[in-house]
Amino acid sequence: GAHAGRRHAIFAVPFKALADEHFERLRERYADYLSVVISDGDWSEYDDDIRRGNYGLAVATYEKLHALMVQTPGLIDQLSVLVVDEVQLLGDPTRGPGLELMLTRVLNQPSAPRVVALSASLDDLGPLAHWLRATPVVSQDRPVTLTECVAAPSGGAVTVVNGDVREVRKFAPAPDREALLDGVCRALVAEGCQVLVFRSTVKPTRETAERLVGQLPAKGIPEAIGHELSLIEDPDELAVLQRCLASGVAFHNGDLSAQERRAVEKAFREGTARVLVSTTTLAMGVNLPTDWVVIADSTRWTPRGPADVPVQEYKNAAGRAGRLGQRTAGYSLLLSDSIPARRQLLQNYVVGAPEPIESQLPRHPVEDTVFYLLCAELAHPADELVEYL
Repeated sequence: GAHAGRRHAIFAVPFKALADEHFERLRERYADYLSVVISDGDWSEYDDDIRRGNYGLAVATYEKLHALMVQTPGLIDQLSVLVVDEVQLLGDPTRGPGLELMLTRVLNQPSAPRVVALSASLDDLGPLAHWLRATPVVSQDRPVTLTECVAAPSGGAVTVVNGDVREVRKFAPAPDREALLDGVCRALVAEGCQVLVFRSTVKPTRETAERLVGQLPAKGIPEAIGHELSLIEDPDELAVLQRCLASGVAFHNGDLSAQERRAVEKAFREGTARVLVSTTTLAMGVNLPTDWVVIADSTRWTPRGPADVPVQEYKNAAGRAGRLGQRTAGYSLLLSDSIPARRQLLQNYVVGAPEPIESQLPRHPVEDTVFYLLCAELAHPADELVEYL
C-alpha cells in the first residue's frame, strides 16, 4: 500500500527486540522497492527522515511512534497504513494507556490511515473491532500441533484431553519449582531438544542461565557466534554471555544492548544455544524456533503486589513452541509448586480463555491524560477535553 500509493506505512511494535527483527526481515524483503527505516530506543538515526516523510516503510516501538507523532503533527496525514502488532496490550496496565491514546489520536484524524491490528492471543474481541472501525479476520488454525502441559515438583507433566487429565511424560522429582526447572532443562537438552524458558522479570533470566551453566556440558562457542560476541563493547556482559554460550545457554532481556540481543538470538536460531532464558517480552512475535517452551512463573510482582500472569500472556508464550516449517510439533510446560497448584493452573491457563481487552485509561491518573492532551495540542478548552475523553 505504501509503495503503490506513494505514501507511507508504519509497523508499530511493543518491544525493541521485535522492532529489530521486523526491520531486518522487511528490509531484506522490500529494500528494492521501499526505503525501510526503524525508530526505537536503540535506533534514532532515521528519526529525521521519518519526520520529513523520507521513507516508505518504518518500524517503530509504540512509545517512539507516540513521541514522533507529538513532535510532528502531520506525521499521521502522510500514512496510508498503520499496522499495530500485539494490540492486546491495550489491556496492559502499563502499556495500555499510552497505546490507547496513540490509537485514539490516529482514529480521530480527518484523513485517518487504514489501521491493521494484529494479535495471536485474543479469543473475544469484545468492542475492540467496533472501536477500531475494523472488520475482524479471525483464524483458529495452527499448522503445528501444540501440547500444553503443567508439571509439579513430583515430576509428572499433565495435560487436559476432552476434559480428562492425562500424564504426558515424567520428569525427575525435585524439591521445588526452581530445581524442577533445572531438571527439565537438563532432561530436554539430553534428548536433543531446544528449550525456551520464560521468567516473569528480568533478574531471574540471568540467574537461571548462570545456574544452568554448571549443569550442562561445555562444548565451546562456534566461530560464527564468537564473531558476533566480539562486536559487543561491554566487557562484563561479554564475559557472562561467553561463559553461558560455551555451555549452550543464553539469556535475553530488556537490559541487553541491541548487539547483545542479536548475538543471543542468532545463537538460538543456529542451535548453538540449546536453552534460552528470557522475559515474556520475547514471546511477542520474535520468531525463535523451539521444541519446548517452559513457563517457569505463573505470578509476578507488580507495584500493587503479586499478581497472576494474564492468560493472554501465557498463551502467547506457549505458542512459541513448534514453528511452521521448522518443527513438526511443539510442547509447552507451565511449572507449579505442588500437585493442588498444578490442578488449578490447568484450569486457569490450559483450559482457560484469554481475558477480554479492557481499557486501562479509567485506572490511569486522569491528570496525566489531560496533561498529554494539552501538550500534544489535541484539546484546549474544557469542553474539548471532555469530548476527547
